[in-house]
Amino acid sequence: MLKTFDIQAKDKLNRVKPSNNLWIQLVNPSQNELERIAKDFLIPFSMLNMHQSDKRSTAIERHSDLFAFVIELPIANEAGSKVPFSIMKLSIIVIGDVVITIADQAHPILEDMQKEYAALFSTMGVTSFVNRIFELTTGYFLISIAQISDIVDEVERRLQVSISNKQVFDLLNNNKSYLFFIRSLKHNGIILDDLAKKRLLASDHRTDVQMIDIIVANQQTQKKAEIYNANLRNLMDAYSAAIENNLSLAVQYLTIFVTIAAIPMAVAGIYGMNTPLPFQDEPYALAALAGITVAIAVAVISFFKARRYI
Repeated sequence: MLKTFDIQAKDKLNRVKPSNNLWIQLVNPSQNELERIAKDFLIPFSMLNMHQSDKRSTAIERHSDLFAFVIELPIANEAGSKVPFSIMKLSIIVIGDVVITIADQAHPILEDMQKEYAALFSTMGVTSFVNRIFELTTGYFLISIAQISDIVDEVERRLQVSISNKQVFDLLNNNKSYLFFIRSLKHNGIILDDLAKKRLLASDHRTDVQMIDIIVANQQTQKKAEIYNANLRNLMDAYSAAIENNLSLAVQYLTIFVTIAAIPMAVAGIYGMNTPLPFQDEPYALAALAGITVAIAVAVISFFKARRYI
């Protein structure tokens, strides 16, 4: 799907021609749409497919008076997915006052950019528009980290009484999202540093300060993801040990129960045999045997308590 946004007309689909203050948004574009953009803006076709590459490229590609790069965005997986968040790639191509974004699927950041487009481009230009994409990306990473933290808290509550490894695997799947975030934030940080050093975007004091703030925010978000990742690893180790302890306690209590239950069963089994036994003909035999059984059971329980087994 191809959308063009300019100051005079928003969300208008017509023939694409280079103009001032123009944002062209391509979401899951068709081959014809890509060919159209490549022809109208003289863009190498390889640049239009950068976001589909399996390789994580941190290079900013340049061609004539345009340059392109790929940033990575967090995106929530469908409900029921084992891993709550994954990563999608967004290609950004800058040609003068024209910005082209290409992605394989829609994203909340792109929707937010549509709402802010007119104000950003009309008053601040391309540099602030691109910077705003990075700001929203960092903010969305922070929101996603907080959401994963909430999921982890819920898993923790279930883990405290668990004797199975299912919840530990849930933690492991959540930790995968943190790993995705760390790699993506590191990738975005390299792109930001490259943009700042090469000064590919028009800049002044205000945009320079803005870029520095974005770089710092990206680094802080990466550090936060790394801390959460390390904490979750330690948590998984701790809960793995706790699960083993819970399982050991369950086996211990079961053993104690079987041991105590075996006492009356043994007495009943002995006196259930068809052989002459002491006191079998006495009228108080049943009560006496029951008393002896209870006494032995109490003694065994006292022994277990003395050894702190129960």
